Amino acid sequence: MKRNPLTDDQNKIGIFKLVSILEKQSQTPGVQATNKEGTLKWTCQVLHQPPVENGYISKAGLEEITLTLNEAPSIAPLTEVRFHDLTCQYWNFGGKSGLSMSASGISPVATKSSRQNEVN
Repeated sequence: MKRNPLTDDQNKIGIFKLVSILEKQSQTPGVQATNKEGTLKWTCQVLHQPPVENGYISKAGLEEITLTLNEAPSIAPLTEVRFHDLTCQYWNFGGKSGLSMSASGISPVATKSSRQNEVN
């Protein structure tokens, strides 16, 4: 199935704040999932606040995004983040269906206060 890239301008789909990054488990208990090339997979839980549209504020929700990286990123919880190559895929299996989101990377958003705290 084809993975559909989401917009490069993530402001159009809202704000993401990191909750946790955990090892994605394979079907074998105690074994971390990998892609075909052997790169580790991680389950990234984020709080997603959709953008305000026409003055209407949508309800925030908890989302899971699969990351494929050699090691877990070191980002503090509740940090606003952006995803690299964020994609979405519809799935339907065994009478259940949903959306699966994945990304090739994650990075913290540089906020005004974090830029002021940078050391040159």
